[in-house]
Amino acid sequence: MRRLFMLVILSGLVLSSNAFAQIAGKWTGEQVGPGPRNPVVLEIKVTGSNVTGTYAMGANPPIPISNGKVNGGKITFTTDQELRGNKIEQAWNGEVNGDELILTRTILVNGRTYRGRGYDEPVKLTRAR
Repeated sequence: MRRLFMLVILSGLVLSSNAFAQIAGKWTGEQVGPGPRNPVVLEIKVTGSNVTGTYAMGANPPIPISNGKVNGGKITFTTDQELRGNKIEQAWNGEVNGDELILTRTILVNGRTYRGRGYDEPVKLTRAR
């Protein structure tokens, strides 16, 4: 009985670490903004349930991911940057389905919710090979 219990526990750990690992890696796609679509590269590292990495759009330098968490195939993280004297905070939520990652975001500019053209559209990424 004790061996069966240990086997069940170990199986659960392997399955949950596989779910976390499915999010880790490089993801690419496009993001809509106040202009043409821009290429996006999201690099994700997972340690336990914590997420780190970078988010890069267009020719802009990569932005570090902070406050990242993963729970099964779901991910949350934030990115913060300064643009023309404005503090821009983006809270990201996403879900993996196979080789596709769909992200949505809430944008705060200087602490106020921003609703600009195209910013409510999901960001669809695919796993880079």
